[in-house]
Amino acid sequence: MGNVVTIPEAARAYGASDSTVRRWIASGCPVERCGGRGRGHSTLLNIDAVNGWLNSCDGDSGDALAEFYGRVPELVASAVWQTFVAMEGPHKRACAGTLAYNWYQVCAALADELGTEPPTTRPETIERLVKIARN
Repeated sequence: MGNVVTIPEAARAYGASDSTVRRWIASGCPVERCGGRGRGHSTLLNIDAVNGWLNSCDGDSGDALAEFYGRVPELVASAVWQTFVAMEGPHKRACAGTLAYNWYQVCAALADELGTEPPTTRPETIERLVKIARN
């Protein structure tokens, strides 16, 4: 059982998060032992098997992920705008800036998780929220 590590150790070894390693496992990454509840029952991964699995993965999944992330800012902006439209009450305009900031925070967190750059431009609906917040 040579290079056998836990999920957090594998994450550190690959410079990834624990959740990324768990996604790899859900996508078919081989495990040495499936985890269970309780101390000492962690999922174990063989680094050599993980390296082989990562090398055998075709680049299409990465391309699909990059393509999806390219759509994320607009998708999140649409949801944020719909939230603003659905709001009622005297403080609706005051919430516009917070919603625009929330859009950026969500996009930046996703970019950080995927190892990409956060968006540099704002969709039209977020620009509207910023203008509403400034008035």
